Amino acid sequence: MDTTTTFPPLQLLPAVDVHQGKAVRLTRGAIDGGNFGQAADVVREFLDLGATWVHLVDLDAAFQRGYNTELLAQIVAEVDISVELSGGIRNFADVKRSVDAGARRVVLSAAALSDPHGIRKILDTYGPMIAVGIDINGDEIIARGSGEHVGNVWELLDSGLLEGAGHLVVTDTIRDGALAGAALDVLTRVSSQTDIPLTASGGIASLEDIRELRGLSPKVDSVIIGKAFYVGQINFVDALRVAGPQH
Repeated sequence: MDTTTTFPPLQLLPAVDVHQGKAVRLTRGAIDGGNFGQAADVVREFLDLGATWVHLVDLDAAFQRGYNTELLAQIVAEVDISVELSGGIRNFADVKRSVDAGARRVVLSAAALSDPHGIRKILDTYGPMIAVGIDINGDEIIARGSGEHVGNVWELLDSGLLEGAGHLVVTDTIRDGALAGAALDVLTRVSSQTDIPLTASGGIASLEDIRELRGLSPKVDSVIIGKAFYVGQINFVDALRVAGPQH
């Protein structure tokens, strides 16, 4: 079946992971040595290729090794692209700072799930702008950076705690950065337990992965792709063609 015409478009978010101002490459959450230049230049390259969104990650904040706050705010202000900001965003103050910097969407770290009252305050204030990071290993949600187990994913979805969130960013941590293919089984199961739109993340390695993810739309309405673009495994322009019209 040709999912490029049968199903709704899939929003494509190229990932730019920032460490000390540079765009770097990750494998299963660890920096693996790839360095692709200044983060701002990489964002502009994706924009020039036709990207309308970018997933911009402060790795230093995520791993509690420092911050790239000023640089990321500068990119948001100067580059004409919609930014989903991620990395170390754990509480209301972090979210407010990201929104004030101009991010169109903010990814709340899975670590924030350990504070249900804080989650509700964030969602009640910023709901549609918030994407909650759901980093999954088996049935468990893992806080990236610390590796802390913060709960069972199925119990969380059943609890209603995330009601009002704009998106859930679902990442299979075993596949993330490993080019192991999209976690279609996990995404299908998660989508059966929530009406919140899902963003697929981790493992996407081919145009066929993008076609299969588009087959899960509109429940899965967007996809984050990083390593496959940087190592040349997926051509970005071809990915746009398969994903469909962008907004």
